[in-house]
Amino acid sequence: MNKWKTILILLPVSLLILGGGLFLAERMKDRPGEPLTRKEVVTKAQRTSGIVLSESATDIHYEYESLFVGWTYLRFDLPADDLEGFLRANRRLPELSEFITDVEKVSLMKTFGEELSWWQFDELETPVFGEKSGTYQSGDRYWQWHSSMLMSQDNGKTRRVYIVVSEEPVAE
Repeated sequence: MNKWKTILILLPVSLLILGGGLFLAERMKDRPGEPLTRKEVVTKAQRTSGIVLSESATDIHYEYESLFVGWTYLRFDLPADDLEGFLRANRRLPELSEFITDVEKVSLMKTFGEELSWWQFDELETPVFGEKSGTYQSGDRYWQWHSSMLMSQDNGKTRRVYIVVSEEPVAE
């Protein structure tokens, strides 16, 4: 009887340790000791979010977190002339006409990446917000994604862009 008690105690503890280790490994995989090259960041951003960054994007910041839901955070600057082409090239982003000024959505989006030092919206004057959702099939599973994008108003030169994309399996 003592043998079964030991097994019943050790099994959940072992699963907890294994799960914690997997969580940390997944969380740290996109945080290498060395800074990522531009090409690595662009590739990882596309892989984790489906967002293809323009060649003209500069000052790119990227973070990826995952446990049950994958979260990709992006911040970059984009020449104002390239914005419409960037949005058209990315089916996961809203169209330019869908962006609105929405204080509540901006406040909510602030909370998503609040632990990231570069996730700072205070620098944006009257930011505009847009979002889009969808599903896709990969193998025999369906996945749901949601993207939220916040950007500075058009100053005729450069737009500061913030994007967060979540992706999770659709419950069966």
